[in-house]
Amino acid sequence: MTNEDKQLETLLKREEKEEERSVQHALKDLKATEKANSKAHKAADKAMHAVEKAQTKEHKTSKTLSKATHKHDDAVAAVTNAERNIGIKQRHLTQLEGDLEQKKQHVDEVQRKKEQHDSIRNAKRAEMLGYAPIANGGADQAA
Repeated sequence: MTNEDKQLETLLKREEKEEERSVQHALKDLKATEKANSKAHKAADKAMHAVEKAQTKEHKTSKTLSKATHKHDDAVAAVTNAERNIGIKQRHLTQLEGDLEQKKQHVDEVQRKKEQHDSIRNAKRAEMLGYAPIANGGADQAA
């Protein structure tokens, strides 16, 4: 083998080693990129799961909020209804108190008239029977 052949052989071996190192380096980069890609997929899947979980929680919370809002609206309606009923009951009570006072006055008037008429009747009886009128109506005086 000539010197040129040796140099060529050395050059070819060097090129082969460099290309082998380049291939190994490219394979190492590929493996690292594949690993990063796999991690990215896992992270994306995990993020998607977190989104789904958050959406489920949001739906559940929204449903709970809706129920609470409905209960609150019912409570507000009950308060409004109770306040309206208080007004009705108070007006009815005021009317009944007025009616009661009016009827008490009527009873007093009827009793007063009855006492007057009893007194007049007793006086007429006493006059008919010849008794003199006495302060208590002459009811306990005999002839």
